[in-house]
Amino acid sequence: MAISAEARAAVGDWDETFFLYSEEVDYHRRIRAAGYRIVYAPEATVVHIGGDYRRNDCLYAILTANRIRDYARHHDVVSTALFRIAVFVGELLRSLSGSSVHRAGALVAIRRLPARHVTRPLLSQPSKA
Repeated sequence: MAISAEARAAVGDWDETFFLYSEEVDYHRRIRAAGYRIVYAPEATVVHIGGDYRRNDCLYAILTANRIRDYARHHDVVSTALFRIAVFVGELLRSLSGSSVHRAGALVAIRRLPARHVTRPLLSQPSKA
């Protein structure tokens, strides 16, 4: 992403409270709200090395939590509750295939936990003692 100095001065820094995922969505929304345009450059290529939220329960849980947080910032309580339910149902249905990342997403959506409280023990199956 390339940002003009003028746009950055007008909009400020990224919101680091998102930690991972959704911070660029928030930033783009703020850029547009300040009257600047977002331009897509199809000739640009990006190679992302490392990290794969589709295979990591914790990363996917953070992604899901931040998606809900971002939605909540821009919508009323009732709309956000309906969105949270829709995310939960979608993740639950996807988890039926045995996908642990979607199980993690469903847990985050239903438990209303901020991403910083999502830890591996929460997402792991309980041990049989």
